[in-house]
Formats: sequence, C-alpha cells, structure tokens
Amino acid sequence: MKGHGHVQNAIRAMNKAVMWTADEIDAKVPVRYSLVKETYTTLKKKAWFFDNQKQEWFETCPAYILQGCDNPSD
Repeated sequence: MKGHGHVQNAIRAMNKAVMWTADEIDAKVPVRYSLVKETYTTLKKKAWFFDNQKQEWFETCPAYILQGCDNPSD
C-alpha cells in the first residue's frame, strides 16, 4: 500500500490489465490455432479461432487458449 494513500488505490494499481494487440496474441497462441483478428477485443472477451487440425471454427476467450486450454469441442 506504500505510496498509494488508500487500500483500494493499491488494489487497482496491482490489478491493471495487460492490453495485447491481436498480432501479439496470434504470435503467442499455439500453432494449432489461428486467431480471427477482427473478432479480438480483449483477453477476457470471446473471440473466434480456427483449429487447423480439425478444420473448424470455435469461439472462446483468448486467455483460455494462452493458459493451455484446448478447443472446447475436444
């Protein structure tokens, strides 16, 4: 809390979200998946991906893919 003046200000400072661009997310996801960049807004909102192995589209949060979760149909 040092330097923040109030507990809530310290919590807000520690919980700032990291904003990544669609290109950065596409570079970080496994090769199996491709991000549809037009559908990406934030890590916590759903976006469309293409599964190159199954040749199908699916919708999920980019944060789930980065955490190692697979296609929801698996």
